[in-house]
Amino acid sequence: MSSRKREDDSREDSERDRKQSRGGKGVKGRGKVKDLPDHIGACFKVLIPDAFVDAVIGKGGRIRIEIEAETCATLLFSDRGQFFPGTSCRVLTIVAEKSHQMTKAVFQVVDRLFERGREIEDGKGSGKGYDESESLFGKVPGEYVFRFALPKPVAGALIGRGGEIIKSIRAETGGKLFIENETIEEHQMGRVVGNQDTMPLVLQRILETLDAEFQDFRGWAERTPLSFGSRDDGSKGERRDRGRDRGTGQGRNDWPDDEPHWEREENGCGGVDPSDAMAAACRLVSEFPRGSLDMAHAINCVLPKERVSALIGRNGGHIKHVRKLTGATCEFEDMRDSDTHSNLVVSGPLCAVYYAHMLIMRRYHEEEARKQYQDEEASAAEDAAAAAKIDSLQAQLAAIQEQLASAGGGGSRGGKGNSKGTRR
Repeated sequence: MSSRKREDDSREDSERDRKQSRGGKGVKGRGKVKDLPDHIGACFKVLIPDAFVDAVIGKGGRIRIEIEAETCATLLFSDRGQFFPGTSCRVLTIVAEKSHQMTKAVFQVVDRLFERGREIEDGKGSGKGYDESESLFGKVPGEYVFRFALPKPVAGALIGRGGEIIKSIRAETGGKLFIENETIEEHQMGRVVGNQDTMPLVLQRILETLDAEFQDFRGWAERTPLSFGSRDDGSKGERRDRGRDRGTGQGRNDWPDDEPHWEREENGCGGVDPSDAMAAACRLVSEFPRGSLDMAHAINCVLPKERVSALIGRNGGHIKHVRKLTGATCEFEDMRDSDTHSNLVVSGPLCAVYYAHMLIMRRYHEEEARKQYQDEEASAAEDAAAAAKIDSLQAQLAAIQEQLASAGGGGSRGGKGNSKGTRR
């Protein structure tokens, strides 16, 4: 079956879903879910690339109905063209009265996606040509990608202090768990990359943490951030479309009243609040044309040569760390017109370049602060030494003056005695 045919089926299925008693509660508007079940004790949100939604809905909603019947969970799909912001993924909200029902439904959804992946690998279905943001496949043969969204506190619990929890999950399960830093209306996107053996182990840990760390499942089910767009209009559901009125064609420069945006607020030094600037930069990422962030970029930065060795690190340790962390390349070049400065060239994907540059500049300013501290300590030591020397000289001078005073007084009395001794 072609991708276009599956999309047409998906559209029809979505319409049928809204008409059925259990499946007719698609995610609407700014994420309000209508006609939710009365009792919700568990909720999980799966992000499914648009081209593969039919693998879970099925023709006429057959697969969805089967999953609901077998698990006693309810599956709610966002409408066609309504995506999780910054992705081309529709949102599947799985709700149930009990957590084990929801867990069973999640694993059945995973099985259906695995089944579609095997069909593609066997040449029985299309979909392997999609880019990384839409693919079901990892970079290693036999690996699949499963996307989801979590409440912010649950994401934090999975990461742990210094990433210790997420590292332990990776080590214990053999699967790869990734959680995005960006928070969108209290949602954090995540991915599990693994094979059919490791992925269920990672998912089980995620679902156990969700059940232990979260309680307001009805509120969570009712709030889903959505953007609008479709594969046909090329928007890919990017969040920039949230600022567009579909009826009037209102452009991105005309923000709706409730749309969060960052305005430059001058502080006493004429700058901006760094947290505001970074938040604005994170939002700006979603506004780039598709694929442009992955293109090669480079920035140049002129730095004092005396700081280069510290920025490179012993045996290149710091530069290697930055490259491993960001994927960007950092190189220092000599400057023809300067013997005192070097040119730093940071190259790679745009976000990686700026991340690497910030890491380098953090080390630079740490070295500047360390040098300033050392200079201040050295200056204080010199001042103390000079003061001590002055005190010593003053003490020596006082001692000499006292000696002179004693010597002068003794000589006068002796003269008088000699005078009396010679009188005849």
